[in-house]
Amino acid sequence: MVNLERILERNKKIIAALLLAVFLLYLYNSGALMRILSIVPGPEGVTASLYSVVANGGIKVEGRVKTLTNGVGTQSVLGKTYPNSWIAYSDFDEYDFWGHKYEYRIGYQWVRTDPKTPVIQAILVDRGTSSVLEGVTLEVRVSKPSMQEVNTHGDPLGRDPTRIEWFSFETQKTQSGNKVTWKHYEVYVVPVDFVIELSIRPVKDLNVGDFQSFDLWFVIDTVAWLNAFTYNQYALLKDKPPQNVTISAYNFRGGFPIWAWVGAWEPWVVKGRDGNPDKFYDPADLEPGERSELEQHLRLMPSYGGSEISLYTQPGYIYERLFASDIIKDPERLKQMIASSLPGLPDPRLAQTVYFPITLINYGALRREGGWWIWHWHKEYYPTSYMRVRVLYAIYGEWVYLWTQKEAEKHGYKWENRSSVISGDRSWWDKFISGIGSWFSNPWTLLWTGILAFFMVLIVIVILAIFAPGFLISLGSLIGRRRKE
Repeated sequence: MVNLERILERNKKIIAALLLAVFLLYLYNSGALMRILSIVPGPEGVTASLYSVVANGGIKVEGRVKTLTNGVGTQSVLGKTYPNSWIAYSDFDEYDFWGHKYEYRIGYQWVRTDPKTPVIQAILVDRGTSSVLEGVTLEVRVSKPSMQEVNTHGDPLGRDPTRIEWFSFETQKTQSGNKVTWKHYEVYVVPVDFVIELSIRPVKDLNVGDFQSFDLWFVIDTVAWLNAFTYNQYALLKDKPPQNVTISAYNFRGGFPIWAWVGAWEPWVVKGRDGNPDKFYDPADLEPGERSELEQHLRLMPSYGGSEISLYTQPGYIYERLFASDIIKDPERLKQMIASSLPGLPDPRLAQTVYFPITLINYGALRREGGWWIWHWHKEYYPTSYMRVRVLYAIYGEWVYLWTQKEAEKHGYKWENRSSVISGDRSWWDKFISGIGSWFSNPWTLLWTGILAFFMVLIVIVILAIFAPGFLISLGSLIGRRRKE
């Protein structure tokens, strides 16, 4: 009698390879593997990072409130600066009781110039030695939330937070000799989210301070959509090209933001209460008085409540939006607005790279203290805020269809606008079920799937024959014995 348990124990690696092959087949059939291996018109096509900062004249470090004089109002652009370079500063002197002179510089300085994780400090330094005396750092992080997180947080406009809307338009035909041509447009409206984390930490010991009237300019750019509508991927069209039609030209018209909003992603938290800079506290842990006082050091614009924001073609220059939020809320009105722009899509005012500011009106650390001598007490509060950036992007593709007049008359094709909606958050299981259904409706898919499965099985058999011939012999004996029974 064949000991099946012993066979399984001896061939763990082979069984693991079989399971992997089955899993890859599942991914292929569900469409998930193709999603991993190819670019799709989703939120992964946009990136965001800090572009530049501008100091507008104010700073507070350990009780010293100063108006800056050098570098005020000037863009300090990442990629054109370096660590330890000054953004804006002011030099001043102080004297002690005996007339000794102290030379100081107070201002904002770069610490880390990585656009994704920049660090800036508001500091007081000794001009003679260049040593940092006091200050706080601002740490910035930009990340993308998962679709599950986006669904949980919802949408400020009340839309389905992860829905990708799809619109299909066609222009009226034109005829030249025996040729009939018309243009077909694909427009995807894709929601894109970013989370910007702002954290204040002490430079040394338990320093406190505030960034005042300090602009953080962020840039959002399309980096991965160029190949989303290539000629070889025109099968993305929800309505396949008519029979015998020729695609004579293709033009990726770009991905452009049409609406943007900034507000809180999560409630702010504080770190370092009671002199412990390594512990986080929820705002609910604070007493009303200390919470109210801390909120004076958490002033941002846009505020935590959130608001629609303007996008700029470059920092400091206004960018005129094509669409307003009342249109974005209504898919039918959005469709009509896009259709009315044909054949001039996209609108020439749209820009692929845009900028927006978050202003730190007064953002920093708080110290509360009281008593005297042995009864003196103090608490330090270092806040962290999580801001959400939500942008709606329109992604355009244009195809030129070509028919002979005879083919056009034969098919009686109707030139009309079409639209549909793509759900952006289907599970792998739903895709798997959909993939199974497509087997029976598309013979080419079934053929290629069968070929792929055949080669996978063939590869597994070769591997078994080389590394575990005993397994094949035992398996053959087991099958032969069952047939005899």
